[in-house]
Amino acid sequence: MTTPAETPLTYEFMAGVVPPSSSPTFTLRFPHELGPFRPTSLNIDADVAAHLTIETIQVGANEQLASPSCVPASLFSPQHVEDDLYFDLVPSSRILSITVRNHLKEPKTFRCEVTGRHNFDRIGQAGHGCALGLGWNIVEPGKTIVLRVQPQLVLAPNRLHLPAEVLEHFTICSAEKHSTSNLKSSTDAVSPEKLAKENLAAGGRGFCLEPNVVLSPSHYLTIVVTNDSGSSRPFTGAVVGKLLA
Repeated sequence: MTTPAETPLTYEFMAGVVPPSSSPTFTLRFPHELGPFRPTSLNIDADVAAHLTIETIQVGANEQLASPSCVPASLFSPQHVEDDLYFDLVPSSRILSITVRNHLKEPKTFRCEVTGRHNFDRIGQAGHGCALGLGWNIVEPGKTIVLRVQPQLVLAPNRLHLPAEVLEHFTICSAEKHSTSNLKSSTDAVSPEKLAKENLAAGGRGFCLEPNVVLSPSHYLTIVVTNDSGSSRPFTGAVVGKLLA
């Protein structure tokens, strides 16, 4: 007989309108009679994902993203590569909540499904994925900016996710790791061929820091990007990696 822990179930957040330049929070409580719920994936409607960022994903008060910077909602779109992201177990007494921001001048309707299993507990988080957000940055035409993000967890980066419209208009010039105590001297870097648009368009796999692949809260990931277009555009993205602790 199949038990709830063996059967993936999908629940849907109640659809809601996200006004322009606002960031409402959507919540989901799972059937308590089936026991605690472990999310294994999110699926955000592709039509709206291109225009939203995810500000927070929380189980109770526990943040599920690896940094306080937002991630593009397209990271959870079915059009993109799925990642085995780690989510905390949601006890019957708690809720799963997602805060989203609409960057358009007109309202958008947010729709999101959550798939997972009841009474299913992974043995630790190590080896599963996490997302390090690169925020939302308006870049003037022809300008180059330097982004620095600091992870709150220990991870090994392995993929750079960029929305299609970002990839079309931006070049990733470099990606390096710096110690928080020395921002002038890099220790490890991503090889140039892994930053090429051809690789990033194919899912951005192989985005690893060589020779030491580890990022921790004592490091900054520094990414230099250039807006190649003739107008001001937003840059956003996420570094996906494997949790090491």
